[in-house]
Amino acid sequence: MLKLRKGYLWGLVLVLLCSLVLALPALAEEDVEDELGIMPMGITGKVQWTDQKLVTEGDIKVFIGAKEVGGGAIMPDGMFAVLAGKDSGDNGQKLSFVVIIGEKEYPAVVLPEEILCAEGTLKDNVVLAIEKDKSSGGGGGGGGSDSDSAPAKPFAAPYGGTYKGSIEVSLATTTSGAVIYYTTDGSNPKESATRKEYTEPFKVGTTTVVRAVAFKDSLSSDILISAYTITEPDAAEPNGEDDPPATGDDNPPAAGDAGGLVDMKGHWAAQTVQELVEQGIISGYEDNTFRPDNLINRAECSAILARALNLSAGAATLDAFSDSADVPAWAKDPVAAAVEAALLKGYPEADGSTTFRPARQVTRAELAVILSRVVVKELGEQQPAAASFADLEKIPTWALDGINIAAEKGLVQGYPDGTFQPDKEVTRAEAAAMIARLLGVLKA
Repeated sequence: MLKLRKGYLWGLVLVLLCSLVLALPALAEEDVEDELGIMPMGITGKVQWTDQKLVTEGDIKVFIGAKEVGGGAIMPDGMFAVLAGKDSGDNGQKLSFVVIIGEKEYPAVVLPEEILCAEGTLKDNVVLAIEKDKSSGGGGGGGGSDSDSAPAKPFAAPYGGTYKGSIEVSLATTTSGAVIYYTTDGSNPKESATRKEYTEPFKVGTTTVVRAVAFKDSLSSDILISAYTITEPDAAEPNGEDDPPATGDDNPPAAGDAGGLVDMKGHWAAQTVQELVEQGIISGYEDNTFRPDNLINRAECSAILARALNLSAGAATLDAFSDSADVPAWAKDPVAAAVEAALLKGYPEADGSTTFRPARQVTRAELAVILSRVVVKELGEQQPAAASFADLEKIPTWALDGINIAAEKGLVQGYPDGTFQPDKEVTRAEAAAMIARLLGVLKA
């Protein structure tokens, strides 16, 4: 899929370049004597927020200093293709990029960190990163002052995942003037004696976890953890970094070390779990494990949602359930909060009572519906398109609207065979990944 997108982008750039070749004779007649038209360079890549989520709409403007020299549009998959350069004086000059979303302009950090205008060339795999709270009022870059706050957390390109053969990793932060330190030996880059100052891309040739931190004015950022699994050159081709992993939609390709939890090192969900641990949304067990492949139950799911959404309620809400005594003490308040917010509901029993069933394991259909309720509660009523899963006949009627909403928002997707598998029970790692996506949608 990724290769097809790249081919499309190259084709788009080549078509634009060919059009310009045909137009150059006419343009040359209009050029002033000291300003000759040139064939622009093509640039392709992807646009992302600094939290690694793709930007899926908007436009890009390219500048040399304050002069606009090109631009293009962002496609729904986050990829872009732009042309840059107008006259002979642009050759060799540094390009800067501004991303326009709606009426806001965001100065972009570029990886590689410097792109020079070079007439008629094509440059691919460029990453443009923008920060959600940083926008400027004019072209050519800009942005507010960072002097009174901690620097922004670094980001990496390419991001952690599985790659064939060695790769070059680039690091950057949107905070101007910040210094980035990184480690590859598992130590803390804030204080490690083995840390290195980032000055240029570095090679990763074996499975490695990169940790990086930004410093400015004695203040430090949060730590980036980006894990890379390197396969042999003759190994089977891994999924592209934007493609669904072979094990299903809730197993993203990031891996790393989650908050010291002893069973998360190298796990596909480690990066996500690490971020949720840092935010106080999830935690491990007393033996310092997370048990990512354990199936999640309703009490655990309620607790994670209550923390993620800052829900609160008194445990008295549980009095409506005949099995309230079965809710563990640690879960009583969060379960009550989730129930009061109408995210989880009870089960009617034959004797007329209602039970909560805190130990019941949560299925994909159930979690999709729960997440869809959050979307409606926070973002308003939705009118999603009907999902086109191969096993639609297996999706219960009560879950269909919720699954449509969750699928349209990217909270859940299908498996490689096109099925949704509504009755499949959700693991703790899968639930963490889906709830992290929900938070991303709510913050967008």
